[in-house]
Amino acid sequence: MVITSKAASHRLLGVQYLRALAALMVAYYHLLQQSDAYLQAPSAHRWLTTDRLYNGVSIFFVISGFIMYVTGAESRPLEFAQRRLVRILPLYWLLTLTLFACALLAPHLFRTIAASPEYLVKSLLFIPYPNPTADGRLFPLLAPGWTLNCEMFFYAIFMFALFAPLRWRAALIIAALGLLVALGLASPHSKLHSYYGFYTNVMMSQFLLGIVIGLFYRAKRLSIPAPLSVLLMLSGLILLFCPLGDFLNGDAADTLGATLLVLGTVALDKAWPFWRIPALLGDSSYSIYLTHLFTLGALRLIWVHAPHLRHLQSASAIFYAVVSMACICVVSVAVYRAVEQPILRASHRQRPAPQSVRTAVARP
Repeated sequence: MVITSKAASHRLLGVQYLRALAALMVAYYHLLQQSDAYLQAPSAHRWLTTDRLYNGVSIFFVISGFIMYVTGAESRPLEFAQRRLVRILPLYWLLTLTLFACALLAPHLFRTIAASPEYLVKSLLFIPYPNPTADGRLFPLLAPGWTLNCEMFFYAIFMFALFAPLRWRAALIIAALGLLVALGLASPHSKLHSYYGFYTNVMMSQFLLGIVIGLFYRAKRLSIPAPLSVLLMLSGLILLFCPLGDFLNGDAADTLGATLLVLGTVALDKAWPFWRIPALLGDSSYSIYLTHLFTLGALRLIWVHAPHLRHLQSASAIFYAVVSMACICVVSVAVYRAVEQPILRASHRQRPAPQSVRTAVARP
């Protein structure tokens, strides 16, 4: 159902829908990783398998670069840092502390969580560490938080660039991110196992490319015919979902695909109608991203301990997937409304929005 809304006309609706898509891609990817434990049918993965859904992270990173530049290019450094911390910390800290407490109280339910005070502090402060339960990859207690470690590093670069005159800010951020990526390409390391590789991996270029899109958008020079914009989006989806063998390596395909998808979506900015449910899921995408493992964990307990469901889980992978994704959406919307919205409203009442934010855009 298409709904018109005056408020919707002031938002980058296409970006909102992409945020929902990216979050649900990551949630479904983790659902696939758990499916072996709950689905005994040999053919289950015929319905479920798609191993490139992790590319939702690449979409998020390009969107983040775009939104940060569009909303924050004219911000004062401390104002920018405050907005980012208010947006990121409360829900992430709440869920990390909840996970830590549950792992201490019922360790038999969290065999892949190494609950120690050191790891808790590092997770809360976005300090990467080799997680022994994740094969030494630099994962925090709440595994999806590894991307937040990347985000916070990007925010730090962005914030320091805001001390420079406005005309130099984009160039400084792009130069810093470009240098990091160049260092990583010159001396490749496993991007999730070493500190050097973590902060110099190709994914940092996704923030950079999002900023480039933001530069053209703010300058009102992103005039792309609608048919070409649609072609860009389709090309991006193909690159994200279709393995290209030796033609293009995985990181390059992911980065280019996410960039083309976001570029085409932003170029169609004025053409997107307002769909209530996708827009709500876009608003709730941060909650989807952080809460979906909790929802899947609760469903695991229900599936394993409810004998009358065993026949269903063995017979229908589709049933399992639909129920899981529906629960993820419901829980995330509830968390968004109960936790995120009140915090964001309170923070907005305490400070006036800067001029760059009053040109309302999709909430980052």
